[in-house]
Amino acid sequence: MSFCTHATPLRVRTRAGRAPLAVNFTDLSTGSSASWNWSFADGLWDGVEAGQFWMVNGMRFYNINSMDEGTHPLMKDSDDDAWTDGEEVNHVIWPLRTEPLMPDTDEDGLIDSIDPDPLDAMNNTMPAEWHRSEFVQGLILSDISSSDPRHRNEAFSWGQDISQLACFGSARDLIAQAYNGKRGPHLMVLLAGSIPVGNLAKAEMKAITYVSKFDDPALRLTKFSRYSTNMGLFSGNKMGYLRDVVDKEGAIPGIIAHGGTEAGVIRIADSAATMKTEVSYQKIQTFLETPATGKFAPKTRETAEACLERKWNSHKNDQSWINKPATKEEYLQRGTNLLNRRDAGVELYYQDGYDTLVVYDRNANEFVSGRISGDIITYYAPDNSIEHYVDITIRNRLIQIN
Repeated sequence: MSFCTHATPLRVRTRAGRAPLAVNFTDLSTGSSASWNWSFADGLWDGVEAGQFWMVNGMRFYNINSMDEGTHPLMKDSDDDAWTDGEEVNHVIWPLRTEPLMPDTDEDGLIDSIDPDPLDAMNNTMPAEWHRSEFVQGLILSDISSSDPRHRNEAFSWGQDISQLACFGSARDLIAQAYNGKRGPHLMVLLAGSIPVGNLAKAEMKAITYVSKFDDPALRLTKFSRYSTNMGLFSGNKMGYLRDVVDKEGAIPGIIAHGGTEAGVIRIADSAATMKTEVSYQKIQTFLETPATGKFAPKTRETAEACLERKWNSHKNDQSWINKPATKEEYLQRGTNLLNRRDAGVELYYQDGYDTLVVYDRNANEFVSGRISGDIITYYAPDNSIEHYVDITIRNRLIQIN
């Protein structure tokens, strides 16, 4: 790490070391400084207002954040998508910038740097040759190439997963099938068919070893889900494997203690491979343990109070209320109470694609969803005049936890 101090004379005592590295800057300029700005070669200015610090044992500690964007000031690429923060904020190609804190801005499964249009989730079609190439690289070069963010895609990941169990002869057949257009679960089925019955236990042990090496709890759950749902592994004692192999953080007991069930834990695992949003048992536990804040989730250009006003006006006259709230204050209080419930009288769901917790009281026909922070997103009485709303939604994106 090197420092250039053209504008303001600074003294830097620590210039190198292991991350995370604490660096002390001493301002040698005369007069009083209102703020300091600097950049670590990512194209964005970083800085902190003068006077914003904490005293610990007589020493000053400054909170450094990248100005305006909230990016990491010591990282050129905060979201690890192979584009620097400055390239994403000041992009010369896209009329609307990509998000420097989201590797996949439009959440279509392709990181921004390889997405044909990183701002349009509907425009994510990659050439067949690209899919084939990524799958083969994952199958053959997974350990060498996996750290490159450009390989963070489904085709590479399927090849990587399959490579852990396939012998060379099977791999040859799998490569041929990949070039014929088969990808994903189809190849898992082909691999499963090539494993002799007597070697099933050996295949499970290989899969366990592979799944266990991932530090990211969401990635562990996704990998386990693929082997389990597409290959039929772990069927003998799935709950035991989930506790011992996937849930290294010990979140499952917390889920069950706060309204979840073992059946719900298994449903989450069975769905993880096809979810649009990353989920882990830690996240589900946090959802269930966090109390409701008693306010609606604010938006970029809307305060929590304004959001409450809009939702109240939108739903106060819903015809499906069995017991209609009389005032805005009652509406907010009842939504808060429902989001806090974990008893047997409600249904608890994780809502995939929206990354929210849903609590539904079927008897009262009241539906509330909330963020992991405890803020309410919406609260209303679903219209069940044609087909039950929640049952329709379950088929699409709700995964029951209890």
